[in-house]
Amino acid sequence: MTESSDSNLVSVPSILAVSCSESKSSKDLIADLLQGVCSPAPDYMEENIDGYKWDMNTKYYTATVKVCAPKYRTVPSAEFAESVEAVMLYFRPQSRDEFVVVQSWLRTIDQLYAPTVKLLICEFSVDGDEVPRQELMNFCIDRQLELVELAPVEIDSEEEEFGGASHGFARIRSALYAHMWSNLTMKAETPRNLRTALDAAASHHQEETERSSANVLEATAVEGNQEEMGLEEREVDMFEQLFSRLHQFKSTAETLSNEERRSYAEQITKQFWKSMGDDSEEDSLSD
Repeated sequence: MTESSDSNLVSVPSILAVSCSESKSSKDLIADLLQGVCSPAPDYMEENIDGYKWDMNTKYYTATVKVCAPKYRTVPSAEFAESVEAVMLYFRPQSRDEFVVVQSWLRTIDQLYAPTVKLLICEFSVDGDEVPRQELMNFCIDRQLELVELAPVEIDSEEEEFGGASHGFARIRSALYAHMWSNLTMKAETPRNLRTALDAAASHHQEETERSSANVLEATAVEGNQEEMGLEEREVDMFEQLFSRLHQFKSTAETLSNEERRSYAEQITKQFWKSMGDDSEEDSLSD
């Protein structure tokens, strides 16, 4: 490990990677996440925290983030705490003790950080686990976590075909790519409406992390009744609102039958296209 001389790295957005299991370390989690996309050598962030630089390069934007492995559940500097925009926690539902550790970490995260993206990661989850699947799903809904299984016992082929990767590190990367990082830089070819939405969300990241989804919905409803709000501003609000509710959409979909889930997914897709001022639905953001 080398101490980085680049002070700018300390202030870039952070992803906190936490393992609550002895079966996989935080650094193992990071290595799997960043396999083939960055150097495995960590930079020194601050005492007891190693950071791995990740230069994201998506179709529509670029952003530099750091994926951090804390050695202990300690109080970081205020600067580091403010930089955390996403959290990944790994555990095994087969161990109630590890679930207790997850809950302890979440209390610490709630006290010290304000991440927009919160992912709870496990190998798989079934009803016979020490933490039964239904209990785990309810816990994720209550705590606004997205559950990601690395190797699920059952894979819904229809969901995979329609919505893309729903499990594994492919899903984790997709969730992180979908986040509007506070330092993202839009590419020139990005559609105007999407550029406007992402630029506005990035510039107001800190404000948005302090507002709940309910507040966003209420504010949008009130503003929508004001005649002076232009069409483009309403599109930005709708786009940000939909992004803030992605975890709710996923949780709702998991309670539906295959036919109901497909219809529900189509409705959500139409809402996203409408938020970008495009009703054609002929193109895909993931092309």
